[in-house]
Amino acid sequence: ISVDGTASGTITLAATTYSSNTAIASALQTAINADSTLSAASKSVSVKWTGQNYELVSNTGRQTYDINDTTEASVKITAIDSTIENNLKLSVSNGANTSINGYQLGIVGEGSISASQITFPSNTTNTVSKTSLGLNTATKNIEGKAVSSNPTNGDYFDINVKVGSFKSGNNISTLSSSSTLTVSGTNTLVVVVDDVTSGTITMPTGTYSSNASVAKELEEAINDDSTLVSGGKSVNVLWDGSNYQIVSKTSIDTASVNVSTITTSLDTHLKFSSSLGGALSDSAKYRFKYTDAAWLGGTATGVNGSSNLVVSSGDNTFQLAVDGTASGAVTLPAATYTSNGDIATALQTAINADSNISGASKSVIVKWTGTAYKIISNGTSSQDISVTSVDSTIEANLKLTTANSGAENDYSFDLYDGSGSGSDRSISLNDINFQWNSTDKNLSISRKLDTSPLHEVSFVSDATNNEKFCIKYYPHNVVMDGSNIVITSGNGEPVDVTFAGTPDNDTTVGEFLILKNLPPEELIVVLNGTGTARRVSASYETQEIPSEEIGQNLLFNIDSTNEKLIHILDADTGHNIAERTLNNTGRFKVGGYSLKLSGTASAKDSFSITDNLGGVGDGRNISAMLDLQEDKFESEGKGNFQDLFAQIVATVGSSVQSSELNKNSSEMIRDAAENAVSELSGVNMDDEAAQLIEYQQAYQASARVLQTARELFDTLIDRI
Repeated sequence: ISVDGTASGTITLAATTYSSNTAIASALQTAINADSTLSAASKSVSVKWTGQNYELVSNTGRQTYDINDTTEASVKITAIDSTIENNLKLSVSNGANTSINGYQLGIVGEGSISASQITFPSNTTNTVSKTSLGLNTATKNIEGKAVSSNPTNGDYFDINVKVGSFKSGNNISTLSSSSTLTVSGTNTLVVVVDDVTSGTITMPTGTYSSNASVAKELEEAINDDSTLVSGGKSVNVLWDGSNYQIVSKTSIDTASVNVSTITTSLDTHLKFSSSLGGALSDSAKYRFKYTDAAWLGGTATGVNGSSNLVVSSGDNTFQLAVDGTASGAVTLPAATYTSNGDIATALQTAINADSNISGASKSVIVKWTGTAYKIISNGTSSQDISVTSVDSTIEANLKLTTANSGAENDYSFDLYDGSGSGSDRSISLNDINFQWNSTDKNLSISRKLDTSPLHEVSFVSDATNNEKFCIKYYPHNVVMDGSNIVITSGNGEPVDVTFAGTPDNDTTVGEFLILKNLPPEELIVVLNGTGTARRVSASYETQEIPSEEIGQNLLFNIDSTNEKLIHILDADTGHNIAERTLNNTGRFKVGGYSLKLSGTASAKDSFSITDNLGGVGDGRNISAMLDLQEDKFESEGKGNFQDLFAQIVATVGSSVQSSELNKNSSEMIRDAAENAVSELSGVNMDDEAAQLIEYQQAYQASARVLQTARELFDTLIDRI
């Protein structure tokens, strides 16, 4: 077999008796992926039985994180023994062929995410995919801001991510060195992560001087729970600057977190109980920080509450260079560490305390990524980090040297919670990757939809930070419509319009403001200022909510100047019902419908939704039938057939039981009558048998008397 152009050695299908085609597919996959040539080239395949034939798919064809990756996936059988080919039919001569399984599309933002377009890297697979999906080489309508230089080390942008989580109530005390939280005694809680209920989790006692440290200790306590560990569940505990949030690390749609119980003293600060505002949440805020220069170690030893790391005095030093300044011998303090986050904190403190590093005004952040320690320069110019030596005893666990895959990790991103804290723990999002191309100044955002369907990403409006990374987030859209200025919300939030106090705008008397697409809430108009005008005239239209019994034919027209604006009309009358602005997911609601547009609309596009009052092709009739089992039609004298059926069953059962009793009574009367008839008209065999025995015994007694008399007579004769 050849996988992505790499030819395998001779692969052997295991000799055995196979009871299904699926079993053969599994054996083929195992044998192919065990081939030393393919595995050395990091090539593998998935094999499945489709019901008619065997399908071999290159795993290279899955989504990739690298914006420079132009690898094309391919699989081809080059030779096969005739004996197994008679059954497998994998050769071209037996009808086998190569094809694209699904579509692989690589997308890169040109010149930042800018030039108002996204383009597809040029390779054969993309070309075929674009043709199959009806795409040209570029798709417009991605707005951006071109940048000419890389971001500054430490720059960041914030995103909101769809997650399964539980969020605390508001008004949480902000902790500091002068306003601490002391946790003493027994403080426990029980959480449910993805429907797996934890045991009783104890919050570590101590004095906390930051909310981030509370989040860290709570996260470690939850993730050390044996029940959650055995269930394969784990969480991140985030601090966004106002609230704590427990987030499931599961990235599928069923992810969820709930706090079922919490002691009062602990809840006073965390506010997870429903009475203090704790509630389920489907969104969490994260911060991506840009790193210009860093050193990333290899896969380190995992440390947790049940698997500690003991560092002893001696053979516990290391050396590194920060932005060109070589450190002295830095000592990792001798201690028992219960988490990798604690080790990261200890490494950071030790490095920054080194006299050479601090004397040169250099410093670092040490972050635990979940698999490795990352040493990040805090510098803003000439940044560079390199680990030069590590004592063997601690290196066996830290894996910082090049011998253990340690290497420079420049132009990268690190994930933090919404407040920017979290360097001492692994904050992660499954199968989402943000990558910066330092050559072309491109930002690449990748999410694997098959393994991370939940984590939808949206940007937080922050022009100052976003535009450093080529992200332009427009909260409003302003266009000229004839002589009118039309301002439309682009983020679903109300539009705030202010008139500047220039001579041209000293008065708004006689001016008109038209408000459209308002939410179904009261509109309050407040007049203020120092002028004498205190009146406003208003006219408005009301929209009756259509009854479910009335048909509704809707026509949707894309605005002629703004492809994000949709006009909704009554197709029968032409009446303008509403206007909606598409958000970044293409979702909107109107007239009882929840709609989503996939792809990009063009100006003046239109589509319609026609009523279906007859219920053709839908489940309306079965729904009406199901309603009959409840009390919805009790006022009409019908429905609730479950109760009616139960009453019928009870009545029939009662009748059957009564008939059964009557039958048994009649049978007893019949038997008594038959006995009486037998006594009067027939011979009683029992009486006759008794009399016969009586006569027999009398006869035997008489015979005995005669025998005795004979014996007496014989005796008398003998005496004489």
